Amino acid sequence: MFCFLSFSGGCESCQTRFLDFLAKWQLKIVTVSLLLIIQPTAACEDERQFVRHGGQEWTTLKRLAADHHNRLEEEAPTLLGIGTEPEFAIGQRALFLQSDGGNLFWDCISLLDGQTAAELNARGGIRAIAISHPHYYTTMVDWAERFDA
Repeated sequence: MFCFLSFSGGCESCQTRFLDFLAKWQLKIVTVSLLLIIQPTAACEDERQFVRHGGQEWTTLKRLAADHHNRLEEEAPTLLGIGTEPEFAIGQRALFLQSDGGNLFWDCISLLDGQTAAELNARGGIRAIAISHPHYYTTMVDWAERFDA
C-alpha cells in the first residue's frame, strides 16, 4: 500500500520518509502514527549509522528546498554528478548517465527542484532509475513521477 502514496518529509540522517497523508487521517490514527514516526528508525539505531550529535531530526521537502540547492558537476562526457548543498543527510550524490537508449539516473538525492528537473530534461530526461541502497529510496517516487521513469 505505501509504495503508491506520496511523501512529504524524512529523517535528516538516514532520509527515512514519513507520509504526508497522516494529517488527513482521523486524530486518533495520526496520534498513533506520529508516535511511531518520532521513534528512531532501525537504520538510525544501528551503531554503524551516522546520526548527528543532536540526535535524529525530521524535516520536510519544503523546508529542505528553502535553504538547499543542487549542484550539477560533469564527471565525464556523458556522466553528470548531482549533489545537494549545503550537504544534507549523508552527503550522497546521484549520477545521471546519458545514453542513446535513454538516460539512467543512478541513486536519488532528496531534493528535486525545478532547476535540476529543467537541466535533466534539457539533457533528455530520465528513462530509468536504479537504486543501490536504502539511503537513496527517499524521493525515488517523486523523481520517477516527475520524469515518467
